[in-house]
Amino acid sequence: MRPTKNWTVYFDAEHGTADNVFTRIGNYDYTNLRAKSRWAASRKVNLNLGLIVRDNSNPSEIAGVSLSDFGVDLKTRSFQSSLDWMVKDNLSFNFGYNYSWVNSDAVIDYFYQVPPAASVRHPNGHALYFQRNNFFYTEVVWRPNPRVSFYGSYRINQDDGQGNRIPDPAGNPGTLITSYPMSFQSPEGRVAIRLNRHLDWNFGYQYFNYNEDGFVRTFPLNAMRPQNYHAHLPYLSLRVYIGRKE
Repeated sequence: MRPTKNWTVYFDAEHGTADNVFTRIGNYDYTNLRAKSRWAASRKVNLNLGLIVRDNSNPSEIAGVSLSDFGVDLKTRSFQSSLDWMVKDNLSFNFGYNYSWVNSDAVIDYFYQVPPAASVRHPNGHALYFQRNNFFYTEVVWRPNPRVSFYGSYRINQDDGQGNRIPDPAGNPGTLITSYPMSFQSPEGRVAIRLNRHLDWNFGYQYFNYNEDGFVRTFPLNAMRPQNYHAHLPYLSLRVYIGRKE
């Protein structure tokens, strides 16, 4: 659909079941929604938005026999956005934000032991997985003259994972929780100098900052240490062109 000359909207949805010809299991149920929007405010500004929703489940039956303790439900939500802005012919900015949301619930059979007691079977336990990932980026490209160009960017990943949820493997029903809370930041700057029509000289710097303190807190009974790190990456490169014109 094009509500206006510079605005385009796209949407599709599907719902159904699909069997598995190789495994005698009940039909796989799915519901998928997708929506996208592109708006060109002017020749120099574009805004893009997108949303994807998926609900999938493997039913608890084999060959028509219901098994209440066997099944998986998966729900995902994904949001994407970007803004492209060309300030001038030699200067442009890009911004973006993405959000990924995942919930997974699988019924499992497991044994759990709390010393000195004997291990206890949990035939209807739940294995849960959570993702709450935020990703933001910004980029700039600047060409002050035909022979010099500058590129700069900043990227941030922040996954809150399971949040305040605590696993309860000895409960009834027992729950096992998996997630990967972390944060990751990476700024970068690069300058490219055109020496002649065959050679470009590039030099830049990139920094990495990774933190997983939140991941360690998801295992309160284990003496784990976070494997955080920082890294500096200065670099030089020479790019060779064949056939490029001045």
